[in-house]
Amino acid sequence: MDQLIRWGRDAFLLAAAAGVPVVALWGVLVWARTRRVGRRAAIKIAALDAGLVFSLAAIAVIGLRPGWGETGGWVQWNFVPFRDLAVSLDQPSWAQQIAITNLIGNILVFMPWGFMLTLRFPRTGWAMVLVSTAALSLAVEIGQAITATGRLSDVTDVLMNTVGGAVGFAIGRWAVAKLPGLRVTGDDARDLRRDRELR
Repeated sequence: MDQLIRWGRDAFLLAAAAGVPVVALWGVLVWARTRRVGRRAAIKIAALDAGLVFSLAAIAVIGLRPGWGETGGWVQWNFVPFRDLAVSLDQPSWAQQIAITNLIGNILVFMPWGFMLTLRFPRTGWAMVLVSTAALSLAVEIGQAITATGRLSDVTDVLMNTVGGAVGFAIGRWAVAKLPGLRVTGDDARDLRRDRELR
């Protein structure tokens, strides 16, 4: 539980630090698009783009942060799903907490990506979400190995990240169904532009 609290604190600090550039990006995008699609559509589209960029930045920062380095029995690659969890079952409770926290954390960090993806690109299907999320996660794992961050490149992380992206995507679809105003389609943008030209 302590590990999960620390992970949550780090994620909050990241969000706070990224808040200013994300808001700045949103403002620039609104300004650049207002003349093309109307102010209301520009605000929505810019918010979705900024949210998508933020989710990718969070994945990169959290996924590529330095690890603890080499320890006894440390290996660079793990191709056995859920090996850490299985090993932790014979360890003290704190080892099990770390393994479970890693699983939960890997799901949570990719949920915003899946959520923003379905809002920004509403025609995206399940296959594309799963493939793109798995590819993004695999890129992070390869990045960990190339940059020698002292982190284990783990197939379990790819699986849990993909689950997180799918969960976020499902939540996004539910949110759009309940609150259609969250989504801005091309037709919405064209209608808003036409309204502005008629005024």
